[in-house]
Amino acid sequence: MGAGHFRFTVGSFDCLAVSDGALVGGPEEEAPAPVLFANAPSAELDAALRESGIATPWTQWTEEITCLLVDTGARRILVDAGAGALDPQTGRLIENLADAGIAPSDIDTVILSHGHPDHIGGLVDGDGSLIFPTAPVLLSKKEWRFWMEGEAERVLPAETGAFLLEFAVETLPIVQQCLELVDDEGEPFGGVHYLPAPGHTPGHLAVELLSRGERLLFIADLVLHPLHVAHPDWYSVVDADPVLVAQTRRALFAKAADEDCLVHAFHFPFPGLGRLHATSSGYSWAGVS
Repeated sequence: MGAGHFRFTVGSFDCLAVSDGALVGGPEEEAPAPVLFANAPSAELDAALRESGIATPWTQWTEEITCLLVDTGARRILVDAGAGALDPQTGRLIENLADAGIAPSDIDTVILSHGHPDHIGGLVDGDGSLIFPTAPVLLSKKEWRFWMEGEAERVLPAETGAFLLEFAVETLPIVQQCLELVDDEGEPFGGVHYLPAPGHTPGHLAVELLSRGERLLFIADLVLHPLHVAHPDWYSVVDADPVLVAQTRRALFAKAADEDCLVHAFHFPFPGLGRLHATSSGYSWAGVS
């Protein structure tokens, strides 16, 4: 494993988990727990934090940002583009790809899970130019409508939604010349399948890889912290539909456990890879490296 990339395989597919850096949240903004677990009962949350080794009061959270590169042999596909210049500690994707021998022009396709800043910020540089100029960018039609046709402004609370909306409205039109708006489910390339994972945003997508009997499920922001695995009803302040995100979690957790998928979670500790196992009370996460 290099400092910013981790190589692994899914059947015949060569894959890289590639870090774009991290966002660090602390008490000068808002404590992590109310952001990540907005509806969690305080006593249950404190117990869960202690059990997972997090001291309370919890004052700082490092939010890893890890994209996925898939080389099928015929195409190189990037799943999500990172945060770009969103923060001084982000925007490491291109240098970490370069360390792995990959240039932006080598990317054939970008699949976006959704339109939040830490997933689309790396599409455009500081001059407003496309970073992956030759790559079509796949985005859900529902996601485009959510950000660009007024739904986000109606649905999202002002205190969390204003920045998200501004970023999407500024960034997505720059990429529009490369955008391919897609339905909720499809298989653009053999063994690469995107599927609906709504709740965090209406058009949020997961990506499934299948090669030679091996599977990987990229779940993006379906979960933001490992405690969401054991407590799927605990939603974050940036989940647009908390009821739906819990339903989607349960459905995809069951799929991943039943099919013994390798799972990639965008914000989990680098490289964000692990497996979900059914327990008597739900599911548990076992990281792999």
